[in-house]
Amino acid sequence: MPPGSAPRRKGNRLTEDEQEKRTEEKARKAVQKQAEKETKKVEKEAKALKKQKEVELNSINKLKASKKDSVKEIIVDISEAFAQSPSGQQLLRFLETQECERTVDWNPPLPNVIKWRRKVVADWNEELGYFIPIPETIREEKHVLVVVKADDFVNLALGETGLDDHVNKIKALLGRGGVKPIYVIEGLTALLRKSRNAKNRNFQGAVRHAIGASADEDNNGNSCSVASRARKGPKVIDENMVEDALLSLQITHGCLVHHTVSMQETSEWISVFTGDISTIPYKLTRTNHDTSFCADVGQVRTGNDVEDTYFKMLQEITRVTAGVANGIIGEYKSVRELMNACRDEGELTCMLNTAKIMASKTGISSGRKIGQATSKRLHQIFTGQNPDSADLEHGCRMPQGFETDESTCTADRFCC
Repeated sequence: MPPGSAPRRKGNRLTEDEQEKRTEEKARKAVQKQAEKETKKVEKEAKALKKQKEVELNSINKLKASKKDSVKEIIVDISEAFAQSPSGQQLLRFLETQECERTVDWNPPLPNVIKWRRKVVADWNEELGYFIPIPETIREEKHVLVVVKADDFVNLALGETGLDDHVNKIKALLGRGGVKPIYVIEGLTALLRKSRNAKNRNFQGAVRHAIGASADEDNNGNSCSVASRARKGPKVIDENMVEDALLSLQITHGCLVHHTVSMQETSEWISVFTGDISTIPYKLTRTNHDTSFCADVGQVRTGNDVEDTYFKMLQEITRVTAGVANGIIGEYKSVRELMNACRDEGELTCMLNTAKIMASKTGISSGRKIGQATSKRLHQIFTGQNPDSADLEHGCRMPQGFETDESTCTADRFCC
């Protein structure tokens, strides 16, 4: 080989430089491929994490309108003394069916007291307008319930400061402001009824004793029996003071008062209150941010076609029944024709004389005319300018600018 010339390849064999370059290229591509693979893996994990967060966000933002779902967040703290009573045992059985957590080792300074706590996993964000997930925390609810027997409540009501002190102690149980007490008073209605009966018996006995139908009966028989019944019967309660105490609880102290007649009913209502309290945050959120402020579904009926809509529209007018609507449609086939009749006094008079009320089931004319009052009402609605007319059943109006089959006939205000 001449000096200074490059080495030749023998056949298809590569030179050392070419082999080295190819090896470096393969290594570079392998590194690049591995980097791309790692990037795709990171992107996939990030996408999966984002999707999981969206699922969790959607899950916690589903408003739990059902007590069955929301009550599982609640922890019911029952005072130990009440939990050992028959009412408390019945309450525990009710709460077990609701699948909510309960504790019975609470020892407040007052007997027969119940409070609630909530397991919170999300907080409402006012700026974003939805719930944001947070680590699970336990928060006290604002409500505290106390069960008071009728005799105990009467003693509190008749005392000078007993009821006010009792309410203040209830509000101080949570150690913060904004507490809303619930008073479940058991047997007060029956006790007041017995008091009224005793008062009536005492009055009747006093009257009998005063008039003295017979000296022997008064002195030896009836007077003694009446006096003994008065001594043994239930004491007479000042109902006015009891009513004042109930009003003071509700108005002055802002308490919720509920009456029960038995221990079982008391336990049942405590479980009902538990379910109601569990839905409070979801109800408030739905109320404050719900855009469904229009009429409830089904309040205003909709028609299947033009004729059916016309028929139902007429029935939204006060005292226009299905038979009257059929009679009007028999004379005026469309809204346009009815509008023209209302604008023309002569046509309106003609409607009074010719339009007949149809039987709603058979569709046969009953022979009775529409009448002046109905015709006048139709005229006021179709030609009047009052959007809040009381002649409409639901206060509903046709959207402004509604046009019939001719643009010259526009009904701005009538019920849809």
